[in-house]
Amino acid sequence: MRAIILAAGFGSRLGAIGQSIPKCLIEVGEKPVLSYWLDALAKAGVKECIINTHHLAEKVADHVLQYKNDRMECQAVYEEKLLGTAGAINKSIEWLEAGGRFLVIYADNISSVDLSDLIAFHATGGCEITMGVFAAEDPTACGIVVTDNNGVVLTFEEKPKSPRSNLANAGLFVIEPQALSNKIFDKDFDLSRDVLPRLVGSIRVYDQIGYHRDIGTPQSLFQANVDFECGDIC
Repeated sequence: MRAIILAAGFGSRLGAIGQSIPKCLIEVGEKPVLSYWLDALAKAGVKECIINTHHLAEKVADHVLQYKNDRMECQAVYEEKLLGTAGAINKSIEWLEAGGRFLVIYADNISSVDLSDLIAFHATGGCEITMGVFAAEDPTACGIVVTDNNGVVLTFEEKPKSPRSNLANAGLFVIEPQALSNKIFDKDFDLSRDVLPRLVGSIRVYDQIGYHRDIGTPQSLFQANVDFECGDIC
């Protein structure tokens, strides 16, 4: 299997922290978030991984070069122009599909998810895409799904003013080859806002993530470190 970790964002919500440190290299429990994801991918048997970069790209590239794991090859891929989550996937879609089903991970989250279990769950499904979801504290700040009794997504809405559920996109996907081919257009910038709403009915949710938190704000980052000290993050 192959994977792409989306790590090109500016980290603007983090203020001064994001100006000097790429969001994916911010530490939780004295370990960069990106390293958590790389370790989890290697443990799950993923053989090749790319990390898209833009903001402070050289720091991410240096970290990737220093990352040592005999089970997986990883490479930083620089975006001269920020493509957004949809554009980044589309740029690498042929490479991703060549390995069969593939993983997409948003790098600005810390999670205790067992990726092997997620992959196994996807294989039992019948849907082209499996989306990890979590119970959002503030559904108006997330991509929210409504599902049927089998966990198949009926509606997907990014940051709804009147949420119909609290099941939120965790920025974690297993995707079958060709599921996104010819479905991402030049005008599509964001996967959640521009693409996923068109694919309802072919997405099933995985809600056994465990601990999951977006570390994109100073308050959330602080809480993640508190949670680590309390043993909530593996």
